[in-house]
Amino acid sequence: MIRIFTHVGVNPRTGGGVAAYVRNLAAALSVSGQQHEILNVSQFSKFLMLIAFFRYFSFRGTILLNSAFHPFSLLMILFSRSKNLIIMPHGEFLSAALELNKRKKQTVLRILKWLTTYFGASRHVTIVAASEAEADNFAQYVSVQDVKIVQDVVHFPAQRMQVRASSKHRDKRLHVVMIGRMVRMKGFKKVLDDFASHPLAEIEKISVYYLDEDQAYLADVEEAAERLSSNGMNVVLQEGRSADEIFRDCIDTNCILIVPSDFESFGYVLVENLWMPNKPIVSFQNEFTTFLEGQGHCRIVKDNCFAEAIRTNERADNLAVNDVMEFYADAVNSKTIEVLCGTET
Repeated sequence: MIRIFTHVGVNPRTGGGVAAYVRNLAAALSVSGQQHEILNVSQFSKFLMLIAFFRYFSFRGTILLNSAFHPFSLLMILFSRSKNLIIMPHGEFLSAALELNKRKKQTVLRILKWLTTYFGASRHVTIVAASEAEADNFAQYVSVQDVKIVQDVVHFPAQRMQVRASSKHRDKRLHVVMIGRMVRMKGFKKVLDDFASHPLAEIEKISVYYLDEDQAYLADVEEAAERLSSNGMNVVLQEGRSADEIFRDCIDTNCILIVPSDFESFGYVLVENLWMPNKPIVSFQNEFTTFLEGQGHCRIVKDNCFAEAIRTNERADNLAVNDVMEFYADAVNSKTIEVLCGTET
């Protein structure tokens, strides 16, 4: 039995990429016949969280934590008796991520390191990360028994490729689409500012689909959108749309995805929207985007020159993307199941 603890739930509409990961992992485990249980600790009050901790800290099987900073995860790291305590930080320990709310995170990590040094901690900690750098950063604070480098579990919606093939967009101008949490690291404003500085006749419409989080940054993005709108650009901001709703909004347009994040541990938005008729443009690099770029299926923008990237737009080869992504998803999902289930005793 694998017990999966999530601090964001399983609905990507509210929990973003980590929720997508938990949902995809549960599906992959079910297909492979592995028993598992998902517990959403974000729904727990502090009192219920303590009750859950006292119930599960003595569990000897595999425990999977999808955050290292959540209070429940910290308790489990310190006291769990699991023979296989697996932590998937989903980018929390990337250097750029540690710079966000740095003072608070550094305080937590110093306390954690002190407690684990002088009072011990769970002795069977395995970290499953998307990069060696993140695993190395984590190991500075917690003694790690084993490290596994595996990309996030993928569900690739191949059926969208087939539906898109029959869409009837006639306007050759581009519908620029950006999707993500409304936080500064997602970079929406820098794209809008670049378009304001470099007006583009190639753009028909800009759609920003977001999950509300940072009100101050949302106000900045709205101001940047208003500047573009005053110059005749059609800019639309929509909150809380699901992947299926975004697909229906965009299917009959000549859409192109821009992912202007400063960093990402993976790229669920990218996976969900590879059906678009133009190659996506991203401003961050990780193992996944490097793989896609190497296959010729995405473009990495340099120095935030998004307008220039739009001017040199390239059409996507959706059939080739479909084949590559089905292979990629099968390989990553199989490896993840092997890592999680191969360690269980």
